[in-house]
Amino acid sequence: MRHSIRFALAALIVLCSINVGLTIPQLINYQGILTDGSGTPITVATNVEFRIWDMSTGGTELWMETQSVNPDGGGQFSVLLGSVNALPDSALSGAAAYLGVTIPPDAEMTPRSQLVATAYALRVKSLEGAAAGAMSGNLVLKPAGGAFSLLQDPGDPEIIVVSTQGDTVHIGP
Repeated sequence: MRHSIRFALAALIVLCSINVGLTIPQLINYQGILTDGSGTPITVATNVEFRIWDMSTGGTELWMETQSVNPDGGGQFSVLLGSVNALPDSALSGAAAYLGVTIPPDAEMTPRSQLVATAYALRVKSLEGAAAGAMSGNLVLKPAGGAFSLLQDPGDPEIIVVSTQGDTVHIGP
């Protein structure tokens, strides 16, 4: 019984994914503390420029946006990078990426911060280059007593199209 519930839930998740698409927010959470030259917290709205570079110093600018940050009484703020100017995939597709922060009219703060993956994001990278046919057949979802069961069709290993035919959802060519 537990296995049927798990399969039904898995099928429901797959169906929801098919209907709404898989959209991952293209945003990066960034938090900081604003202080003046003597270390006193800045507590008023301040324009801050954020840039992604391909090198820790110099290099090529890959992305940029300016945000008005609203620090709290201790100067702490939080922003979502990419909420003003969308982050293109190309900004994070190289071997390394570095975040530069500037509060005009001052120069960019040093050193730049290297952008790195979180633990579970590393797993996604291993799936990014998966070859066609890596799975052993098409997945077909069919209703089974009001729920869905997962079946495998060994006829063709490529999974490239999602379609609905009658009461069956096919994921495959």
